[in-house]
Amino acid sequence: MLIVAITGQTDLAKPVQDAFDDELAEINETQPLATLEVLGLNEFHALISEGLDGSRIDLDVTLENWGTIGEPYEAYYGVVAATDVSDWYERHGDRLFSQNIRKALGRTSVNETLDDTLVEDPGHFWYFNNGITALCESIKKTARGATSRTYGAFSLSGVSVVNGAQTVAAVHRAAHRSAESVGEARVWVRFISLEGCPPDFGTAVTRATNTQNTVEARDFVALDPEQNRLRTELVLSLRKTYSIKRGEQTPRPEDGCTVVDATIALACANREPQLAVLAKSKVGSLWESIEKPPYRLLFNSGIGAYRVWRCVQVMRSVDAELVRLQRHMDGRSRSIAAQGNRLVLHLVFRGLDLHRIDDPELEWADELTKVEKLTGRVVEALIDEVEARYSTNYVTSLFKNITKCRDLAAGVRAALEVE
Repeated sequence: MLIVAITGQTDLAKPVQDAFDDELAEINETQPLATLEVLGLNEFHALISEGLDGSRIDLDVTLENWGTIGEPYEAYYGVVAATDVSDWYERHGDRLFSQNIRKALGRTSVNETLDDTLVEDPGHFWYFNNGITALCESIKKTARGATSRTYGAFSLSGVSVVNGAQTVAAVHRAAHRSAESVGEARVWVRFISLEGCPPDFGTAVTRATNTQNTVEARDFVALDPEQNRLRTELVLSLRKTYSIKRGEQTPRPEDGCTVVDATIALACANREPQLAVLAKSKVGSLWESIEKPPYRLLFNSGIGAYRVWRCVQVMRSVDAELVRLQRHMDGRSRSIAAQGNRLVLHLVFRGLDLHRIDDPELEWADELTKVEKLTGRVVEALIDEVEARYSTNYVTSLFKNITKCRDLAAGVRAALEVE
């Protein structure tokens, strides 16, 4: 978050606002990384006042199908109506997350999926979502519903959501889109009482609930039958090992490759440079959905074992040559060779003859011998293009910018007279 702290009003002069807007547009082109917050004198007064008075949050909560754990520390769990969760955020905002490691992240791709489920398929939300964990200074069970576990009323004091901030914010956003749909959704919750707990227990819960092994986008590729087909083809046709799942042993370079290797290599082999930029800046976005592009551009029934393995071989040859070249470089040129590695790989692919890459009878070794010399030519031309077009740009962010990389790729292709 870029924060402008000023002693006047929060409206910036247009030239200043334009400068920040331009910077944010460049930073956020491939993925949302930064936001702008302007804090004026009134906002500072409000924040200070909030910190002195009213920071404590108390909630009255109705739990459906609730249960309790008494030892070693008291906790309650169950289901709450999504509309209640929305109301918590409506009344208390980000103060609900005072002890969390992060606040609501806004409209990320994951959070948009939460929003869509709540609006389009609210009955399934409980099944698809991990729920909310909150710490409380104390929890009191009230008399209402005392004889049944179907519904229970609880008074919570000093509440802070330590895991599930994105769920809370998503429910609130969805409620504004369709209150009727959100009214049908339920959310799993845990309330942990800190009464009688060691002083550092709340911190330990916050850390543990936010640092457990998470499911990454890459993990879902194991569900794609095309990946298992490629694994089988690589073994039968080339005697190569293909590692798909995280945790599987990574094969030695001469023995095979991983799905990460294959994804990066195939992305850079694509005729358009934007996939190479994503492979550099946010490789996880290439696996974001195994049902649609960009994933389906890389892995589909038309992609065979020979293409995968040969593209990986090119990538490894380019990477090795870039390491060798960088030993004789320094300064900005060395940074361009290092940070521009995926764009270099894309341009090397454009300089090779890939028309028969799927042909088992092709003497592929002959094509591989061209990679070393071609890599050197591409790097030299790329350095010239960067200095001619973007000499004042930070090299690291430059090669994560799709528009600028498209311009650089066109310039290099023209200079080298390749397609």
